[in-house]
Amino acid sequence: MGSEKQMFLYFILLNSLTVRATARNLLAPRSYCGYQHTDDYARLTNNISIDEFPWMAQLLYNEDLAVYCGGSLINNRYVLTAAHCVNPQVGGFNLTMIRLGDYNVNTEIDCIKHREDDIECSDPVQLFGIEEKITHPCVDFKKRRNDIGLVRLSSSVQFSEYIRPICLPDNNSLQLEDDEILVTSGWGRLGNRLNVTDIKKRVTTVLISNEKCIAHFKKYQKENVISENHLCVKEIDAITCTGDSGGPLMRSKKNQWEVVGVLAFGVTQCGNEHPTVYMKVLNYVDWIKDTLLGSTATSNLLAPRSYCGYQHTDDYARLNDNISIDEFPWMAQLLYDEDFVIRCSGFLINNRYVLTTAHCIDPTMNNLTMVRLGDYNTSTEIDCIKYHAIDTECSDPVQLFGIEDKILHPLFNLENNENDIGLVRLSKIVHFSELEDGKMLFASGWGSLGNGLNYTDVKKRVTTVLVSNEKCIAYFKKVTSKLYITENHLCAKEVDTLTCQGDSGGPLMRSVKNQWEVVGILSFGLRCGNDYPSVYVKVSSYINWIKDTLRN
Repeated sequence: MGSEKQMFLYFILLNSLTVRATARNLLAPRSYCGYQHTDDYARLTNNISIDEFPWMAQLLYNEDLAVYCGGSLINNRYVLTAAHCVNPQVGGFNLTMIRLGDYNVNTEIDCIKHREDDIECSDPVQLFGIEEKITHPCVDFKKRRNDIGLVRLSSSVQFSEYIRPICLPDNNSLQLEDDEILVTSGWGRLGNRLNVTDIKKRVTTVLISNEKCIAHFKKYQKENVISENHLCVKEIDAITCTGDSGGPLMRSKKNQWEVVGVLAFGVTQCGNEHPTVYMKVLNYVDWIKDTLLGSTATSNLLAPRSYCGYQHTDDYARLNDNISIDEFPWMAQLLYDEDFVIRCSGFLINNRYVLTTAHCIDPTMNNLTMVRLGDYNTSTEIDCIKYHAIDTECSDPVQLFGIEDKILHPLFNLENNENDIGLVRLSKIVHFSELEDGKMLFASGWGSLGNGLNYTDVKKRVTTVLVSNEKCIAYFKKVTSKLYITENHLCAKEVDTLTCQGDSGGPLMRSVKNQWEVVGILSFGLRCGNDYPSVYVKVSSYINWIKDTLRN
């Protein structure tokens, strides 16, 4: 498929950006962000297409570039993630790089054979160094408040069909509603396996109310941590399990994706009865905008609204949770340590930043070394999908990026996942591809499947439904009293009970008029199961912080 097919998800602002902001400080244009190709053919299981969720970012930690967190690219310089993913004091890991454009972490060039003579190969991944790690100023890890952060990449991202920014929610975004279907994506664990998956996965979730979420976590902790800044989702497909911390909770409106949550926290046990908690992105949009506007270089701007959040919609019938090779092109894989282990995901929000959770880039928790964009199958160098006997689509090679900076929300609290949002600044600019003419939420990534512990190889999509924070809190009260769900969280329950957890730090997205925006970043949740929501960091609550971070 040609590069003209590529669409990127753009991080949507709640308020319009000021005129004084230079190009690099803006979010990706709404006409560009959140779009991805949807000409994908039938899918198997919950694999996604090689170019789906192109904003997904992998946060790489330590010298071996192990992947512990994910994030979302929101412009050509910043990744939105959870604060605990970028704060070294939280996990003891050192975020070192961001990888964008990855699908299969085991291959240099990802390819998928669609038909006998139709192979789609992605572009090479882009690796970025970390210029800065920005956490929300009010992050409280103990109370799990404001667990959202930004990572400023060391160089601008070159957008392509496989690397695009995701949209942030804005005032025009539809209100999230209980039982809305949302999607997560990443390289999360599969079932009860310990290792992450090789291939990016997609997990469908359903949003649950914060009340239900709180009730659920009461079973596990005495003190409530779910607030209006959280989103809780329950995964529909019980086969999937934990995904990438810091990854996005997403939804699609009219083929445009937006991130509605950032994966903040959950419980360790797999099972679709346990919700995952995301930071509610909508509550952090102002902070994100302020952070981005704090930077004066062109690469810090969010992708224009006219460009972000779009993807191709000529995909073929899907099976289960598989997504097309070019769907969700903003999805990013976060690679950790020297061996580039994928522990988190994120999403591209501009040509330099991936949005994820703070705990995915927290150097105290992990060593993020690189970010990979444009990946579909982490096990292949070139991702290709064979649709028919003579029709094979291959993605461009993934793009690997070093980590210029890991930015945790300043008020990120690891103990309670508050303000679990963060940004990864890539070491260089992501090159987007050209845009082709052309209240359920969605998350995407390479999250785990079922009760296994390994992450999937192929990027997945998860359909979720938004639930109120009150219901979300009620859910979590059943299992714990130590989790905090605040106004900075979004809760979503997954619709497909076969799926489980997606990628921590990955986006919760929705599509409005075919343009996608990120409304949350997957922060935390409980064991897999559709009885419990996942909690996302509410991105809109951190827009100002993101803007300030990018501006500064």
